[in-house]
Amino acid sequence: MQFESAPIQRTPALTREMGFHDVAAFFRQYPDATLCPVIDAQQVPIGYVSSLSFQTMLASPFGHALHEKKKIHDLMKSSADFPSIRDRIADVIGRYISDDRTIRDGLVLVDQHGRYYGIMSGLHVFEAMNKIHTSMLAKLTLEIAERKVAEEKIKSLADEDPLTGILNRRAFVREVDAHIARGIPFACAFVDLDRFKHLNDRYGHAVGDEVLKAISNRLSNNAALAHAARLGGDEFAFVVRASGGSAAIQQILEDTQAELICGIDSAVGQVFVGASIGYAIHLMDTFEQAAMLHAADKSMLRIKGQGGGVARFNRVLDIGSREADMVDLALVSAVANKRFEPAFQPILDVRTGRVVGHETVSYTHLRAHETREDL
Repeated sequence: MQFESAPIQRTPALTREMGFHDVAAFFRQYPDATLCPVIDAQQVPIGYVSSLSFQTMLASPFGHALHEKKKIHDLMKSSADFPSIRDRIADVIGRYISDDRTIRDGLVLVDQHGRYYGIMSGLHVFEAMNKIHTSMLAKLTLEIAERKVAEEKIKSLADEDPLTGILNRRAFVREVDAHIARGIPFACAFVDLDRFKHLNDRYGHAVGDEVLKAISNRLSNNAALAHAARLGGDEFAFVVRASGGSAAIQQILEDTQAELICGIDSAVGQVFVGASIGYAIHLMDTFEQAAMLHAADKSMLRIKGQGGGVARFNRVLDIGSREADMVDLALVSAVANKRFEPAFQPILDVRTGRVVGHETVSYTHLRAHETREDL
């Protein structure tokens, strides 16, 4: 809101050589003015006489007689800082609001060259303040709304898989945590597409992307499933509420698997992929988030190795492979940290007693130490 859009009174200004009667004539001619501006020879404001102060002079005993011979400079309030016509009203009000005279008397305005431009009465200053507050409130409300939309957009981008638009791994793990916090049974299922790599290599990534989007749509549009997510590559995950028990979950997943392996229309015609689904049920198979995700993954890998289908986590079948994985990790860590040490054992020819070769044996530092003690 610029000054040009505010109700400015373009009243003439008086000069410091004028006197009491000139001020009286000014207020008679402009009864709505709350101040009388005073300028110098260069038309630069040097002060003003407020209507209120002038009326106070007249109201005092012998007021007219006491002041009628005074010049304007004896009556006026001087000010070295007047707001520029180019300033925004909000900025001007911000500078002058601490001074009660601004609301009572008004403002003297100058143009970009510092010359007198007009006055704004106290009432108009008050009205301008209301407009400023209304405008600021509207802008603040709009800014809050825009910021909320931007935050939602950022959150959406952070939680969505960029290709398919469904949840990504981070968002899915958060949803699993939320379900675990509620303490109610639910199933966490992992899906791996069979023959997807062959299809991707044969027809190209564009067709592969079409397949991934189609699978995502089937999972997200299935009312029996929740929080469909793409974990990466051709791996997906989702949650099934266990309100109907384990048998109902098994049936839902079998129906889902049957839907996923149906033909998918693409640029090269209808294509097909398989689907291996492994799952674990919270409070029945596992209790913690990490264990649950691992259990769903292990059961998925087991059924994938059997040619596809649906498999629930089985401790007897899946824990052994988990322990084997732990051994593999321990061996890799031991080698990386040089905790294995090679030893060479000679191979003798029993007929001649000659050394004909050596074999290498690896053992840990701890075992080697014990062996040396025995020796």
